[in-house]
Order: sequence, then C-alpha cells, then structure tokens
Amino acid sequence: MSEDLTWQQALFILKDSGVKKILITYSGGGDEGQIDGITYFNKEGDEIKHENVDIDHDELQDLCYPALEGIEDWYNNDGGDGEYTINLETMKYDIVNNINYTEQETFNHHGTIKSLMKDI
Repeated sequence: MSEDLTWQQALFILKDSGVKKILITYSGGGDEGQIDGITYFNKEGDEIKHENVDIDHDELQDLCYPALEGIEDWYNNDGGDGEYTINLETMKYDIVNNINYTEQETFNHHGTIKSLMKDI
C-alpha cells in the first residue's frame, strides 16, 4: 500500500476475509521487543491461513505496537512476553502480559578460619 494502513481499513479488510478473532504473540528482553506472530480465526474458531487474508501483515503489526507500548515494560531488562487478542465481533481486546524478572536470595555463613582449615 502506498499509504499507511489505518485500523479502520484493517478492520474492513479482516472482516471481508472472514476473520473474527486475531491472536498476536509478542516477546522481548534486553531493550528490544517484537511481535512474534499473528494468527487469524474464523467464527468457528478455525485458523485462517495468512494467504487467505488480503492484508499486509507488516503493516498490521505496526498498528499493534502502540497498544503494547502503553502496558507494563515487556521488552526491557529481563523482558517478557504475552498475547494480544482482538475480537472483531465484540470489538474488544484482551492483553495478557507476562513480565520476567531475576530474583536474588542472600545467605550469610559465619564461622572461624580454624573450622575451614582441617590441618590446624
């Protein structure tokens, strides 16, 4: 397309292709994140192959990023992953966002040097 795809255009194209639900998976870490995949489903819940949906998938991905920018930080530090579901029948979305983090536990041990040296 010569112009950037808008959500309104995308919704018309997707509905015309029989898409009722979209599942977007994403992941990130170390200051980078990406959309890993987009899956389309029909009314019966069956997957629709990408070649049967007349839309530029890269442009559709670009539309999804702003919603992911406004949620918990899933792409910096230890990162995270999630699923972004759009229901075209109800016109509602759900995002399940998982954040990874490193946990640290500290243990202290005390004793005498003599207890470490068996020769003394």
